[in-house]
Amino acid sequence: MRHATIRLLLIFFPLVLAACSTDDPTRSNDFLALTSISITSEHEGIANLTDNQFTATGDYSGELSKDITTAVTWGSSDENILTIDAAGLATALAPGTVRLTATLEGVESSLAFRVSAAGIVSLTVTPASQSAPVGVERDYHVSGTFDDTSAQNLDRIASWSSLDPAIASVTDTGRATGIAVGTADIQAEWLGVTDVGTLTVTEAELVALAIDPPAAEYPAGLSVEYTLTGSYSDGTSIDLTDQAYWTSDDETNATVDNAAGEKGTVTTLASGLTDIIASYTDEVTGEWEASTGLEVNHATLREILLFATIYDANGGLVSEDVAIDAGERLDISSDQTLQFTAIGEYTDNAEYDITRQANWASGDTAIVTISNSAGFEGTATPGDETGEAGIIVSFADLEILFTLDVNQQ
Repeated sequence: MRHATIRLLLIFFPLVLAACSTDDPTRSNDFLALTSISITSEHEGIANLTDNQFTATGDYSGELSKDITTAVTWGSSDENILTIDAAGLATALAPGTVRLTATLEGVESSLAFRVSAAGIVSLTVTPASQSAPVGVERDYHVSGTFDDTSAQNLDRIASWSSLDPAIASVTDTGRATGIAVGTADIQAEWLGVTDVGTLTVTEAELVALAIDPPAAEYPAGLSVEYTLTGSYSDGTSIDLTDQAYWTSDDETNATVDNAAGEKGTVTTLASGLTDIIASYTDEVTGEWEASTGLEVNHATLREILLFATIYDANGGLVSEDVAIDAGERLDISSDQTLQFTAIGEYTDNAEYDITRQANWASGDTAIVTISNSAGFEGTATPGDETGEAGIIVSFADLEILFTLDVNQQ
């Protein structure tokens, strides 16, 4: 990736909106008014009897953008077609078109959404095959192909079963565990259509654990993903991050997350030394522990380097790693989407990807919305209108403002 230098002294650019604060889900916004809500969808449309996750992002006076999916009140214009729960998860009950609404503090946003009459043709379980020692968990996923050629992930609604329960078990989320040496078929079923993946349970025994990164040094204020890898007697290596319990030896310097989907995420807090520890219980060999040293240094954020990758309406790559300087203008058409990447450059010359931690805000969400939702940070989607919108990315005490010009396709 080519890194362009971005000077943050251009804060007097005329379209500057205001200083942005780092996105914090626990932070009170009493001092900022909610001015708009943008709704994003997992799929553009879905087949009948499937589900879809909607996300709501609130813009607070152009200064703070925040995921408010579980704070808004969700509504469907026709619950005979689509229902939606408090977490934004919708279930299709009949073909048709509805309008979804998200309301909070007197502000409302809506999105038209279509449920098709497409019928399921086939399921595909991935991976098709994998192996694991006794006691080790492996995840399976399933997607459906429909008679209108569309495809959807069906992880949340498929039923899972092991066709060889003495060899392996599987949870209702598709996580299989080896019980005894042998091969088991792991089956997904939906509306009478099935597919299987195989799990080969081996005799391999755990011989070593390793944490990555090894002894490391980071500035305060970063979130860093640590992983735990198990090495086995047959020469295989398996990611055990989600199956371990993580701790920090000194939580004044750094903390480590054990929440589902966030296991091993270390947040650096203050300068000092600590150990990051992963504990793992192996069904055959018992209790294991691995640790690695972490130094939180005194480096501070000096610059933010910003890049954009542009995709067309079909998800095809248009341009990659386009460097954006503060005060510049980036032109796109209304059928394109962008993925921004923010790199933090520190006073010790180290660089870190801060895309997930930065706060992203749009000065006009009718023209373009930009996400702070988990997994979609820095994703920009054109709205119903065209024109110029000021985009701000901020982290720690620095921010960048540039203009995104959305033109009719």
